Amino acid sequence: MKRLNIRQGVIGGSIIALMSAAGIAGRSPDPLPTFVGVLAFCLACTAPLVGLAVLVNRAADKPPVRW
Repeated sequence: MKRLNIRQGVIGGSIIALMSAAGIAGRSPDPLPTFVGVLAFCLACTAPLVGLAVLVNRAADKPPVRW
């Protein structure tokens, strides 16, 4: 299995978070707090997903993850 490009995933997730926050804030009556809140939420969701991808895509020579 090909190794994941984690850097590309982080950059892509950050760009999607930024665009989503800008789009939602553009329709809000109070755009700055909306932008900051949505961006923080999106980035907070992106970080655990990238961490999970790193855990799942471990090298075959390493022992399995202990939950």
